[in-house]
Amino acid sequence: MINKVIQKMKANELNEELKMIDILRNRLDKKTIFGKQLLEVAEEALKDKLFKTIVYDSVKYKEASVMHKTIQRYAPKSTHAKAYEGLYYEILERGNLK
Repeated sequence: MINKVIQKMKANELNEELKMIDILRNRLDKKTIFGKQLLEVAEEALKDKLFKTIVYDSVKYKEASVMHKTIQRYAPKSTHAKAYEGLYYEILERGNLK
């Protein structure tokens, strides 16, 4: 499915150079059976195409948004802020952007 989306975007002249780095698993609720099963299925089906970083759902993101702050400014030492920091470094590494 994701490959079809990328192909459609590449068909647009503005996105000819588009390439997928990896797939981010985000807004997952690790407390639910569905969330756990979704992680398992994604890991089996997509293996090397997944970022190691997983951004789990949290009310902290909504609170930060209401306060007009990034999660890093709202809760800088939280696991939620650290997830995005980890993602940042993964994107640099996998996209050869260092």
